[in-house]
Amino acid sequence: MSLSEQDYRNILQKYEEKRSRALQQRDLRIQEVYERIPEIGRIDRQIESFGIRSMQAYLQSHEDPVQLLKKVRTEVEELRARRSFLLRLAGYSNEDLMPVYECPICQDTGFVDGKRCRCFEQQLIESAYDRSHMKNLLQQDNFKHFDLDLFSTAKRENEACSARTQMETILNAVHNDLEAFPSQGPINYLFTGSTGTGKTFLAGCIAKEVLDKGCTVLYLSAYDLAAQLSDRRFHYRDGDSSSDAWQYMQDCDLLIIDDLGTEAPNKASAADILHLIDLRLQYGRSTIITTNLELAAIGKLYTDRMVSRLLGSYRLMRFLGADLRLAHLNQVP
Repeated sequence: MSLSEQDYRNILQKYEEKRSRALQQRDLRIQEVYERIPEIGRIDRQIESFGIRSMQAYLQSHEDPVQLLKKVRTEVEELRARRSFLLRLAGYSNEDLMPVYECPICQDTGFVDGKRCRCFEQQLIESAYDRSHMKNLLQQDNFKHFDLDLFSTAKRENEACSARTQMETILNAVHNDLEAFPSQGPINYLFTGSTGTGKTFLAGCIAKEVLDKGCTVLYLSAYDLAAQLSDRRFHYRDGDSSSDAWQYMQDCDLLIIDDLGTEAPNKASAADILHLIDLRLQYGRSTIITTNLELAAIGKLYTDRMVSRLLGSYRLMRFLGADLRLAHLNQVP
């Protein structure tokens, strides 16, 4: 679970490669522009040499440095205006000659003001939890692939509305929350419903949106979560790998706990999960929990305190309808 020095070096190497690639592509675009518009190349060289030429002019003429600086700024501004005009005339913009980084916050260095960037933290999480299938989850589970037509318009017995109507309501609520995230505070959801009704898929869609906002995400099945918590409980030592895992579970911006209840919880694991939930609420971190269980069953498997916490601090979203995977296999409309 913990990252070795080699893992860390590998991540740093990837950042060097990404940054180098961005600068290389920028240089190719600049070269293309210089070939098409030679005057821009001459302007850039003039701007780059202004510092040296200004110093030479000052040493030779002893001109008032304030006036000299004012004159230099005026000339540079005129050159930049000419440069922008020529670029627009040829169908370019000033941004076309800037490097395009995967992370504009740290400019693909991995660090901001000497601290690890959020994107670097996400790389650490993904490396530590390389078996969490986060990457596989996000390849398909995103809103671009969300198809409402898969959900039945027929209302089933004992359900208040159709699966389609319910999913439309859930999606509207999620989109509104994501639009305000993270400035308006954390999002905490409890997705309940039978197997195959879209709970994990929607959680993956949300994860993709949160990652795109520059936040960190950790996905764990309830089984994996229980195993990690058990490892921490029985094998924890300062500096142990379990401390890294626990830190990620506490601190990531969004934690997804998938299929709560399938891990066959015992008294110790139930207490550990509740403790983690409490800490994340205390720290203002977002959590999504998916489960096939109803609240009464959660209370029996865990504790009434767990149910109370979920009801008090989580937004309950109930997924309706039949198993979408079975319906697809049977070609049920």
